[in-house]
Amino acid sequence: MVRYFDRLQRVLPRPGSPAAIAAGVAVFGSAALLKMALDAAAGDNMPPFITFYPALVLISLISGMWASLIGVAAALVLSWYFWFPPYGSFDIAGPVSLSSLITFAISGALVSAIVGVTRELLDEHAAHEVERRRITRETVHRIKNLISVVQAISTKVSRQTSSFSEYNAKFASRLAALASAQDVLVKTEWEDARIREIIESALAPFRPNPALVVRAGPDIVLPARYVSGVSLALYELATNAMKYGALLARPGSVSLTWQATGNLGSLVWKEVHTDATRPARENAGFGTLLIQNAFNRDAGTRVHYEVTDAGVTAEFEWPLEAANPR
Repeated sequence: MVRYFDRLQRVLPRPGSPAAIAAGVAVFGSAALLKMALDAAAGDNMPPFITFYPALVLISLISGMWASLIGVAAALVLSWYFWFPPYGSFDIAGPVSLSSLITFAISGALVSAIVGVTRELLDEHAAHEVERRRITRETVHRIKNLISVVQAISTKVSRQTSSFSEYNAKFASRLAALASAQDVLVKTEWEDARIREIIESALAPFRPNPALVVRAGPDIVLPARYVSGVSLALYELATNAMKYGALLARPGSVSLTWQATGNLGSLVWKEVHTDATRPARENAGFGTLLIQNAFNRDAGTRVHYEVTDAGVTAEFEWPLEAANPR
């Protein structure tokens, strides 16, 4: 049953969109024309709202509750003007005609509300399903990255130690830093954070490393809605550098800087490879999407991500709010 709802939601236009409005107008117009055709075929006025009840269901499902309520009002006006004698008069002939109009107004509004709420629930279900799939993909990607980082940390620590006890102590401290970074990625999206704190938390598992240089900038704050995205992007960049690039056991360097220019904050990751013959990584995949979508593509923000034979460049730019610095 769920898959049928998903298919229906994909077919229906978004309420309030030009397509939804046009579809609603077409359905209402068709209902009015069908009513006239039925009257002509019967040689008399059929019940005034005989075609409008199903039309309201369709309009509410396609165009939303408010469009359907407008349809109720329009059907009342048409029925009063064309199908209730004396036609076009403000003097409704008898209590039956008046009660019919009131009954349709109430029942039509209820139908519109019920079907409209159903459409909203359908849209919410579809949005939740899209978000669930995104989170699942992100979780799987992060788990794979965690495994790769743990493997890389283990290899580097083993090269830097001469005994099991020394290896165990250093490896445990790196894993603790890695766990701390994961906590930050989950928690910090709920509040604004200093860019310095975000960098320290996201890159803790990869430091100290002489190839990774962080050049401190001004005390600026990243809005809460971007904290998780930028943290994930930095972690992704560092993970890639650990697996393939300058933080691997090869010559190279990574510099990370940030600054404030006017009302814009910027963060620049610059990774340089001295092994010029090494082929560039493929600029595709979910990791690339994590980096490029650090700001959810909001207006006023910018992400530039480039991978070449010489290295990797990632630039993040966002508008500084009144709370910066805090």
